[in-house]
Amino acid sequence: LPFDVGYKVMKFLPIKMMCEALKEVYRAKQVHDGVGHAAKLFPNAYLVMIIIGTVKGNGDAFMRLLDRLARGLWTPEGIEFLRPAFATKSSVVASAVFVLHKKTDLISAPASCVHLIIIIFFVYFKILGISDPLLPLENIFKKIFLGGIFDTLQETFYGKPEESEEAAKQES
Repeated sequence: LPFDVGYKVMKFLPIKMMCEALKEVYRAKQVHDGVGHAAKLFPNAYLVMIIIGTVKGNGDAFMRLLDRLARGLWTPEGIEFLRPAFATKSSVVASAVFVLHKKTDLISAPASCVHLIIIIFFVYFKILGISDPLLPLENIFKKIFLGGIFDTLQETFYGKPEESEEAAKQES
C-alpha cells in the first residue's frame, strides 16, 4: 500500500486495541474448544483436558519450540514449560475453570457467563499491558511450599547458617 497506510492504520491505538481484544476473544474460544474436545475423548481425565485446552489456547508458544528446533536455533531457555509466558499461564487457569464448570458442580453459573468472565480476564490484562498478574500468587506459593518461609524463619531465629569449611575453601 502507498505510504504504508496499512501499517499506520494498524498502529492507530483504537484499531490496535480492537485487534488485541479480538485476539483474546479467539484465545478464550480456542481454550473452550480444546477442553470440549478433550472432554469428549477423555471424559474422566481432568489433567488431559487442562493440557489440551492450554495447548489449543497458546499453541503458538508450543509450536515455536518445534520451529526453532527445525531451524537449528533451539535453546533450553526457550522451552515454554520451563518459563511460561502469561498467555500460557492464563490459558491454564482458563482451562481449569472450564473443566471445573463442565465436570463439577463447583461453578454453578451458566456457560455463557463463565465464557464471558474468561474473555474479560484475557482482554483486561492484555489491554492494560500487565505482564504477569499471577506473579504475586506464584511468589506466595514459592515461599510457602518450596521452602522459602522455613529459610526465613530459620534466619530470623537462629541466624544465617554457617558455611562449611569445604565451601569456604572452594570460594577462595
